[in-house]
Amino acid sequence: GLFQDERADITLPAMLWQSLVMVPFGTVLMEEIAFRGVLPAMFRKRLGGGDAPLLKADILAALLFGLWHVLPSWNVNEVNPVFRDHLPGSLGRAAAISAGVVGTAAAGMAWSWLRNRSGSIAAPAGVHTATNSLGYIISWIVQRA
Repeated sequence: GLFQDERADITLPAMLWQSLVMVPFGTVLMEEIAFRGVLPAMFRKRLGGGDAPLLKADILAALLFGLWHVLPSWNVNEVNPVFRDHLPGSLGRAAAISAGVVGTAAAGMAWSWLRNRSGSIAAPAGVHTATNSLGYIISWIVQRA
């Protein structure tokens, strides 16, 4: 049910455009540069050197990454039947936004770990692209099943 999202009720060319162009270049590239590159570096500089500031910087960037997803989560309770049917109205909206913020903040921490481990934003960008693009593709397939 979570993949029966009305936003994926699009044509095959539109789904391919979203998955192969818009997600990697319109979303992931900017978000990875900002949330795994610029912001953690800025926070580390402000917090000083060492491992503790590294973790604090990543936590701050991950929290901002979660908050960045408030607007994309805003109408999930209207377009997704799981939220629409089980949690309608303002309660559903609050639940959808909360799930979006918490989920993306957790993903942000995982991707920060991957960035620190690999020494590059390419690794988290690849995982981020795969996650978002597969979401589109799976939702598109579910719309047709």
